[in-house]
Amino acid sequence: MEQRPASSRHAGFTLIEFMIYISIVASVLLSATVFSRMLVENQVKQEALSEVGYNGSFAIERMMYVGQRADALAAQSVYGAHPGVLIFNTPNGQTVIDTYQKNITHNGVALTIRKLRLQEGGAAAVDLTSDAVDVSRFYLSNFSSGATFSVKISLIIQAVNPGGSKAYEASQSWDTTVTVRKK
Repeated sequence: MEQRPASSRHAGFTLIEFMIYISIVASVLLSATVFSRMLVENQVKQEALSEVGYNGSFAIERMMYVGQRADALAAQSVYGAHPGVLIFNTPNGQTVIDTYQKNITHNGVALTIRKLRLQEGGAAAVDLTSDAVDVSRFYLSNFSSGATFSVKISLIIQAVNPGGSKAYEASQSWDTTVTVRKK
């Protein structure tokens, strides 16, 4: 049997081997790209959920804190409508919790969102929610009876999502009752 010299041996890929190699590399790159995109979208989603959760929890805790230190609910509070207005009579005057509309720009898109704010006495109002969320429901129900002042707060907050992207979809609701503690 005759052997060929080493220089004449097959030293490259055939066309079929090259096509198989290209398809394997393309499949791996496509899988890595899809996986990376899913990771980024999940991170964005978690950030939106975290922002919504933080804002809602902070606002509810602040309303409970003020309510538990108040003397009574003020007659000017607005119940049974969105947006409600919650007014507590406190030793330092009235504390008002309400909403207002604010124009913002988010990812290059101009939007109008609703924010929750708190104003104590004659001090300037302080925002309870950030510009990254929208208060889509602030509904109050008066559960007061006799000398007991109680209000049910129904709050829904959603992430600002001008493009309607699934990655930015985040919403959470809170329902709680605040009872004014008599001193």
